[in-house]
Amino acid sequence: MMGARAVGKWIGCRGRTAARSRAVLAIVTVLGVLAMAGQAFGHGFVMRIGSSQEGAGQILIEPEFEFDTDVFYIAPAAQAGGLTLYTDIFPSFAWILESAGGFHPLDEEVTVEFAIEEPISDDASVRLVGRTLDEPGESATLGSFENDPEAHVHPEWRLLLPDDTFGDFQVSFSLSAEGFSDSPVYTLLITNREPASTPTATATASVGEPTATEVSTATATASPTEPEPPTATPPPSHTATATEEPTSVATATAEDTATLAATATPAPPSCPGDCDGDDEVSIAELIRAVGLAGMGTAEGCAAADVNGNGQIEINELIRAVRSALDGCAAG
Repeated sequence: MMGARAVGKWIGCRGRTAARSRAVLAIVTVLGVLAMAGQAFGHGFVMRIGSSQEGAGQILIEPEFEFDTDVFYIAPAAQAGGLTLYTDIFPSFAWILESAGGFHPLDEEVTVEFAIEEPISDDASVRLVGRTLDEPGESATLGSFENDPEAHVHPEWRLLLPDDTFGDFQVSFSLSAEGFSDSPVYTLLITNREPASTPTATATASVGEPTATEVSTATATASPTEPEPPTATPPPSHTATATEEPTSVATATAEDTATLAATATPAPPSCPGDCDGDDEVSIAELIRAVGLAGMGTAEGCAAADVNGNGQIEINELIRAVRSALDGCAAG
């Protein structure tokens, strides 16, 4: 029987087989997402990257939390085949901008690599720059220093577990850069046990309920389609002319309608749910789409609004999940 980690790789290698698409997509369900709830103890925590010496030394992380004691809550994102995928993009990585407390900023040309280390729980993984990492030694480029306090790199911390399975898990990693000693091994503690203080998300439930915007839009749209008042019937002495004139009017109306329809109907997105246009749908993009659906808007992820009505509906969320699992063509 395929283990959770193997299934994780199977899902991570999207679009490889039509059989997987048919088997998984038949039972894919979008779950309530905690709208970037972050950690069990807070929101938006950051790991700042620097070095132990100016331009040399060891790569180090200055965290806004304690690696050994603080546990990060990972929210449910999707279900497939008896498994639940949990994911979150916090804690994120950022850069040390000023020397202080034994930490120093890197130079802008320094590129940092992220690598999985032991121990890592069997059901845990990290998705970074389009790659799913779940085995010691697997790595990906984290990025290069940016002298900007708003610059962040958001990995996806992930758990893939049988439905209704809960626990605490470990993800260990190190950082490296050319010309520097490798960082210590850091172990992030994550859990899918929902904190008692975290409010239950209602984004998915909200999606299926018509909003005032939908009602008003439908009403406003219906008005222009009401037929124009009929024109006066020409006198009997002009029967032949009267017959020709309505024909030309009808032809013009059909042409105008076709033109208007072509102008008003936007082309559907080539990859439903691909908010950033990189031809793949990440878990972070799914979370964003669910959050926008709960707010009744598509602003911020137009690619999830397949029918172009300005809102993200439940069927459109399912198409985004298909794109995430099996590639853009499946959406």
